[in-house]
Amino acid sequence: WKECLGPLLGRSLEVTALDLDERSLARAAEAKYAPRTLREMDPAVRDKWFVGEGGMQRLLPEIRQMVVFRRADLTHDDLGGPYDLVLCRYLFFTYYSGQRRFRAAQRLWGALRPGGLLMIGAREEPGPAELRLFEPLAGARCVYRATAGALLGGEQDSGSRNDPTPNVRVGRQAAPFPWTGSPG
Repeated sequence: WKECLGPLLGRSLEVTALDLDERSLARAAEAKYAPRTLREMDPAVRDKWFVGEGGMQRLLPEIRQMVVFRRADLTHDDLGGPYDLVLCRYLFFTYYSGQRRFRAAQRLWGALRPGGLLMIGAREEPGPAELRLFEPLAGARCVYRATAGALLGGEQDSGSRNDPTPNVRVGRQAAPFPWTGSPG
């Protein structure tokens, strides 16, 4: 972002990192990486944005300061937003099922701006219920666009036949996506 898109678009970037585990957040906030984890990074980029420190590579403060770390539980905490992009690899499509999975997808959908993008893991696949919230982004593997309208609440599955929540269709007006000028 700092080298390519930011200067081109004249926009800044803020990253919000959410995790349930405090230790994972603390480790991420240190912004220190073993050299082997950066092995696929272009050496010129690595040398520009990282500095060696005690056998580790530390991200420069000007980049680290772009990230806000916060503990949050996807199932019930405020996720913030609206976000342009959510990276959620190997969590709810892998570990959740049924109504819990759909509600997690609803919460991510609600945290995204209209037309916002959700990126999931390569081995994950949304089910039919989640595909009413997110549509595959043409030409992009593992990336889905938040739909402008979605059916919220009352989804039935084998674990929630008695869910009294009514089905409600919620529509959102599509706003210009910041780097394309259009959400579609």
